[in-house]
Amino acid sequence: MSRRRNIVSWPLTADDVRAFLGGTPAPLPAEARESIRIRDVRALPDGRATAFFDIRNPDGTFTGFVTLVRHDDRYLVDANVEVALDPATPAP
Repeated sequence: MSRRRNIVSWPLTADDVRAFLGGTPAPLPAEARESIRIRDVRALPDGRATAFFDIRNPDGTFTGFVTLVRHDDRYLVDANVEVALDPATPAP
């Protein structure tokens, strides 16, 4: 579901870094942008949390459901499920 993008080629030289950092920033074209939306977050009685997330990128829109477990002062992913976007067919 996720894709990794390099914005510069590897390996980098000192000249490459100077050229990159000294360049003029430019926004990505709309068709290349990616976004994520977190929704329907719930705190469960056992201390876990659940949430749906929607990822939109040039390949399409993907929805997932995640269960998080508390570990010290943060939450870690305990389970991650991709959700089909096709609506269910009602039983006759």
